[in-house]
Amino acid sequence: MNWLRFLLLVAYHWFGTQESYYQTVIYLLLAANNMTVTAEDMTNRGRADLAVVLPKAVYIFELKMDQPVVVALEQITRKNYIEKYVNLGLKMYLVGMELSKEDRVVKDLLCQPYEHENS
Repeated sequence: MNWLRFLLLVAYHWFGTQESYYQTVIYLLLAANNMTVTAEDMTNRGRADLAVVLPKAVYIFELKMDQPVVVALEQITRKNYIEKYVNLGLKMYLVGMELSKEDRVVKDLLCQPYEHENS
């Protein structure tokens, strides 16, 4: 089952209306599947909502409530959240998620590869 579909199993009155609710649920789903996940992954320019380091790839997540996924991806790029993982030599991906406060769903998700300037 697709892990985002698990959000559809949560009763509507349990849903939070903050990004942190979704961040926590996604963190728990990924961590429960034995993935290395860091919430609020700190850098010198801010914090990524989630960082997932797998044996072959790194995924940096930014969640935005009622804002387009491009806003999330732009924040990851502007604040260079992925830079601390460049020397690992893994494939890297930026993941933006748009959350809907009213509909209580992940409205949009975009995962795009990151190309380091020196790669």
